[in-house]
Formats: sequence, structure tokens, C-alpha cells
Amino acid sequence: MAPATVEVSAWAAKDSSGHLAPFTFSRRFVLKMPTNLPLDAAAPLLCAGITVYSPMKHYQMDVAGKHFGVAVAKTIDYIIDTVSASDPLNPYLTQWYVRGSGTGGIKETQEMLDLCGEHNITCMIEKIPISYINTVIERLEKVDVKYHFVIDIGNGLKSEN
Repeated sequence: MAPATVEVSAWAAKDSSGHLAPFTFSRRFVLKMPTNLPLDAAAPLLCAGITVYSPMKHYQMDVAGKHFGVAVAKTIDYIIDTVSASDPLNPYLTQWYVRGSGTGGIKETQEMLDLCGEHNITCMIEKIPISYINTVIERLEKVDVKYHFVIDIGNGLKSEN
């Protein structure tokens, strides 16, 4: 039987003495990222990706030829609403409307990552340094966002050491 935990040495954090030390994770919470996907462009899949994938699978929206979302499609068969707040369009969208999932669970998330790896699906991102975080907040308030922000923590940590 496999051990309940697996040491992931690629990830590190500062311990109580301030030194970098490996984390140990329970195997059931570890996901395998497909090696062909760049980590920065694949990271949003763990949030936005699974939020859409989970209801898509649950409501059997993975049928060839169907359209979902607010894409450039001339017809829309489904709309997945991932907003947790009240939406003023709800009364108008009941024919196509499906609520999104806040999380998909480990098994479903791994399935989604494997599918994305198989088809080279990633996210359009804007990679930012940690020092840019206040500007990001200002841009969010101004609705000046085109892509998912990904914080380049790796280079930020290098400059700290």
C-alpha cells in the first residue's frame, strides 16, 4: 500500500527558523500537472478551469457540437454562471442556465488537468512580479483586466534570498 503522505521536494516554504524546508502533503491532495503545460499558464486551470469543467461534466455538457459560455458562437446551448453573487440576468437565462462549482474535487480536477494536457489547453495570463500587486488591485477596481493574473513568486523569492 502506498504511504499516506508523499514528500514534494520541488515546493518549499520557510520553517519557524526562517530556513527553506520541504512541505509534506497527503497523497490524496497532490495533483500531477501534465509536463507539457507551462505552470504559469496552467495555474488558473486549478481555479477557473475546474469551476467550469465540474458543472460541464455534471450536466453532461461535453457533447460534440454544443456551445456554452458567452463565446462568439451564433447559438448558446448552455451558460455556466460562476459568479457567487446575485446576478441580474438570472430571470432571463433560465433556459440555458447552470450554476458553476466552487471546486471540483481532486479526482475531477486531475481529470480536467489530464484533458488539458492531452489537448495543450492553457489559460491566457498576465504574469506579474509580486511588487506589482497594488497596481493589480487598482486595475481590478477599474475593471482593467484582460487575462488571469499570475504572480511570479519564484523570481520574487530569488530576490529575497
